[in-house]
Amino acid sequence: MYIFNLFKSSRYFFTLMACMFAVFIIIILLVGRSIYDNQREKLYSSKTNELSITKTNFEHRLEDIELEMRRLVNVMKQMNLFENPNEVDIESFASDFLFDHNYLSVIIDNKDVPDLKMDSQTFQPQFKDFIQAKPENILKSIDAKNAVMNKITINSELNVVFLVKSIHSATGIKDKNIIFFFSPELLLKYLPKNYAFLMSDGNVKWAPDGSDFPQNLPTETYNQDSGQTRLNDTHTVFYTSLSGKGNPSYLASIVDTSEIKQALLYYTLVTVVLFSLFFALIIFIIYIRNQQITQLINTQKATVVCLANLAEFKDNETADHLERTRHYGNLLSNYLRKDPKYKQKINKEYIDNIGFASVLHDIGKVGVPDSILKKPGKLTAEEFDIIKQHTVFAKKILSELVDKHKINDIFFTLSYNIATYHHEKWDGTGYPEGLKGEEIPLEARIFGLCDVYDALRSERVYKAPFSHEKSVAIINSGAGTHFDSDIVDAFNACAEQFRHIHDTYILFYNGISYSSFGNNRRELKVEWNSSLSVGIDSIDEQHKILLGKINFLIKSILDGKGDENVLSILNFLRDYSENHFRAEEKIMLELNDPYLKEHVQEHDIFRQNFKKIIDQVTQEGVQEGTLFVIERDLISWLLDHIANMDTQISKSSAQYS
Repeated sequence: MYIFNLFKSSRYFFTLMACMFAVFIIIILLVGRSIYDNQREKLYSSKTNELSITKTNFEHRLEDIELEMRRLVNVMKQMNLFENPNEVDIESFASDFLFDHNYLSVIIDNKDVPDLKMDSQTFQPQFKDFIQAKPENILKSIDAKNAVMNKITINSELNVVFLVKSIHSATGIKDKNIIFFFSPELLLKYLPKNYAFLMSDGNVKWAPDGSDFPQNLPTETYNQDSGQTRLNDTHTVFYTSLSGKGNPSYLASIVDTSEIKQALLYYTLVTVVLFSLFFALIIFIIYIRNQQITQLINTQKATVVCLANLAEFKDNETADHLERTRHYGNLLSNYLRKDPKYKQKINKEYIDNIGFASVLHDIGKVGVPDSILKKPGKLTAEEFDIIKQHTVFAKKILSELVDKHKINDIFFTLSYNIATYHHEKWDGTGYPEGLKGEEIPLEARIFGLCDVYDALRSERVYKAPFSHEKSVAIINSGAGTHFDSDIVDAFNACAEQFRHIHDTYILFYNGISYSSFGNNRRELKVEWNSSLSVGIDSIDEQHKILLGKINFLIKSILDGKGDENVLSILNFLRDYSENHFRAEEKIMLELNDPYLKEHVQEHDIFRQNFKKIIDQVTQEGVQEGTLFVIERDLISWLLDHIANMDTQISKSSAQYS
């Protein structure tokens, strides 16, 4: 039920829709992020496996090279090429083997003393310094004694790869080695794209040509056999160590998830846009439907009010009584709602409907003969019994309507209960059914008090109108017998506003000519129409706002909002009209309007009259004379001023153009 009520209130409904929209968008984004994280983890897992396989294959390939070099050395031993190393002999023998492995140089040393250095005849320019370097300097750099024998090793200082083979066993000379030097291409040509060699400090030593591997990595030490380092939200480096004592290096690969992220972002945005369009369509459909329902409800209420106003043709006082009691009911319900006991029952929907529902409370009087209803004297007991039947007639009329059309609406529920039971009394002595206490529907108890108050304040053929004070005393004397004590307490809290509602209706109807309102007693409302247009949009818009606030002022007076509320609206009208006059005068000055001086004089007259109205309401409150002055000096003046003077501004504008 609570959710249903939310949907019936446009403010709460759209707030709920906005919250739901925000929740769905957050869910979409979170799901998108979750999908991205899952895809990234799958890619990470795949890359870890790929790196492990690549490392294994790479090391196997290096072992093949090492084995091939071993066979080469064994053949050279058998040919006694190491006893008295000769560069020409060794080169003629080894060149065909070494050419396929990107070799740079071969050094044969004996106790750190180079016996021979043989260089490749074809090498890339970046290795020129290495080729021209002295063998003893190269040996010092690689520290051949501490190099891993028979294993390809990376030397970051010389920017080369080398392999040390011992040859002392074949010659009988100890500590004699042959060292093969290769360019990094020996390693790089076996690596996929986006792979590289890292040193232990994270420095990228070598990467294949055309690689997307970044050159600037975090300065962290890679001291684990394998791991990963996140560079940013979309790039992560995975690494694993390669063998090589004293010259640690790592095989690394980079994972780029930017394409996944961009694709997912695109689909997320598309989803959000489509969802937003769908959501907007739903909102629009619901809005149109609500507008239709609101229009239907307003039409139904207008029909009900017209039906209730049938009583006006039988009793003019009854028509005015409907208007006053409608406002009493709204007022008393709002005050009773402050009691925690009734807060849940009297919600916004209840208050919105009880006023209009109450206009049907005397609909049953259409079944009472005019001879009794309009009798100038006091009724007999038999005639009063007939009058009491109006609640039975109302019950029959409304119950047949509800049953026939299967209506289950709070408006008709309130109307039925008020029309049928508003003459029941708390002690059970009322009619038509003699209900007692809380057996009487709450809305009937509320309206019962409102009905009695207005009857006490009104003139009847058999009595003069009672004062407000006497009426309040009579109602208080009936607390716990005629009326619900809780409702009497709420009435006492707002009794002064009851007086305002009653008195302002009497003053308004007796003190105003209605010429400004089209002689409409039921709806005092100043309407803006095209005949009041001056042809300048900004001025027309200000006129509409002024007339709208005047209507709000009228409604506040009719609803008995009190002097303080009326003063607040009058002060706003004073300030807004002042800004409006200044805007008008500025436009007329720019147009060199010949009527500017006359216009300013009229504005000054309005200012003086408005000040008198505010001073009078401040000192005396709303009085009969005040209402007459408001119509004459505020409403009638403004309409006449717009029609006869402001329209001249557009003529000046046309001439100026």
